Amino acid sequence: MSNAIFPTLPGLAFDVVKTPTFSTSIQSARSGRELRRRNWAHPLYKIGLTFEFLRDEAAFNELKTLAGFYMQRDGSFDSFLFTDPDDYIALNRQYGTGDGVTTTFQLDREFGGAVEPVTNIDASTLMLGVSMWSTNPLTPMWSSNTDAPMWSGAKDYTLGTDYTVSASGLITFTTPPAAGEPLIWNGNYYYRARFNDDANDFTKFMENLWNLKTCDLWATLGDRI
Repeated sequence: MSNAIFPTLPGLAFDVVKTPTFSTSIQSARSGRELRRRNWAHPLYKIGLTFEFLRDEAAFNELKTLAGFYMQRDGSFDSFLFTDPDDYIALNRQYGTGDGVTTTFQLDREFGGAVEPVTNIDASTLMLGVSMWSTNPLTPMWSSNTDAPMWSGAKDYTLGTDYTVSASGLITFTTPPAAGEPLIWNGNYYYRARFNDDANDFTKFMENLWNLKTCDLWATLGDRI
């Protein structure tokens, strides 16, 4: 399992196929009644990429970059980190609520109502804090002698001082967040992925120009790959 990051290349086609995949065991009685068991708590994703051009020249070496990355992974053997351009960032995501006791919380992301834990965090982008705004919509914008402003109480946490983050996306606070405190995170995350195949067809169609019509990945927001 490596933390090499899948290269970003200009020849990637706009069309990307992304297939959420589940595993369900189904038993059918003679009456037709079914019993179903969910085998996975969260899906695996099959992601289909197409590279319309990969240049092979001194100034632009996309062919060697992608082919070399593939060969360094030994085909489908080694996993790597993949940035999904449509699903890579958490913005003001509430991942928990303090209770004054608990110090460890799992980071997650929400996509159309579906919530999944995320484990491969870009720590350089990670910011933790509470919501900037009061949860009470009647809180005044400006403070007075008796009322705090609506952003009063906002708190930022410092990595290494106030909390640590593990390789599995677990946040551990040095001091338990206060009871009722909404825990918010902002930052980027990766999918953990591997190549679907042990062979890929790089095709030369012009001088110094190649393409890769099928580049399929299996990916997860967790650590199952």
